[in-house]
Amino acid sequence: MQPTIRSALVLLGGVVVAVIVVGLMDSVAGHLYALPAGTDTNNPESLREAVAGLPLWVGLLQPVPAPMSLPASPLTPAQSTG
Repeated sequence: MQPTIRSALVLLGGVVVAVIVVGLMDSVAGHLYALPAGTDTNNPESLREAVAGLPLWVGLLQPVPAPMSLPASPLTPAQSTG
C-alpha cells in the first residue's frame, strides 16, 4: 500500500475513533447528570440555573447546549441605507 493512501486511512480511522469516544463520553455524562426536567434550552437564564447545580466535571465531559448568537459574518455585504 502506498504511504499516502495509508496515511489517509490512518487519519480517517483516527477521526472515526475520536467521534466515537466523544459520543460515548457525552452519552454517559448525559445519563448520569441530565438537565432537570423543565429546563428550557432556548432560555439562557433557565440553562444558568440548571448548570449551576451540576458538578464541574460534567461540564468538562458534556458541553451544555446553549442558544447561539453569532456575530454577523464579515463576508456578508453591509446593508446600504437609501
